[in-house]
Amino acid sequence: MNKWLKISFSLLISSLLHGTSINGALDELKSDPYGFAFVDVGITKEDLENFSSIDIQREWVYHQFGEMERVQEIFANFFGEIGVSEHAIILRAAERLKEIASDVVKASGKETAWICLRSFIPTNRFDLPRWHVDGHYYRSDEPEDLIFKFALTLVGPTTLFYPISRELRKTTEKTVRNRQYMKNVCKQENIVSPKIGEGALFISGQYTSVAALHSEPPIHENRLFLSIVPCSEKQIIALKSRVTALYPKDSRN
Repeated sequence: MNKWLKISFSLLISSLLHGTSINGALDELKSDPYGFAFVDVGITKEDLENFSSIDIQREWVYHQFGEMERVQEIFANFFGEIGVSEHAIILRAAERLKEIASDVVKASGKETAWICLRSFIPTNRFDLPRWHVDGHYYRSDEPEDLIFKFALTLVGPTTLFYPISRELRKTTEKTVRNRQYMKNVCKQENIVSPKIGEGALFISGQYTSVAALHSEPPIHENRLFLSIVPCSEKQIIALKSRVTALYPKDSRN
């Protein structure tokens, strides 16, 4: 592929992805060959300034399983754990994230969600991208059930996504854990990312299907990151057992 075709491909993918509503992005995911779409969740310049004012002094992660009525309190407690921020800033940020979480769950048609909030301080762990797909978060009895994650960067660099073809998935299935190899496979000019404050919806599942190939970005500054996996009340039970076995609650991940 020559230089101009590479640039055109990247610009085409970017233009198709940005600015979609949550419901519109969910519709797109059902037929998207790459398994991801970017979504406008209505975050304003003032919202971003408020999130940027949150003090982040350490890397921390919190997992919330269901109990959507408690998420604003949980968000506020999290911000208090990671640094020293003004009370008004914390309350505004927690309220805004509660609204976003509620919108995502409502749009999904699900009952509840697994919510994860993470803070990062500068690190070199992701200077070499960790390209991967997320496996199935839970099992569904409905064949048409769209199992996906919503991800949103509030502060710092945003998640990397790669529009990998079905053919390339097959040839890299056994080498995806080789970070140096995948760096050569995933060409820089084709990597796309949501804008700061823009959400990403992406499908989970098998590597060789349409699960989205993604990675943490290089993190050389503080980063604040939210993810939401909508599900039913029944599914949240199994999901909690799986996640807490892998990632201890209220602990560094």
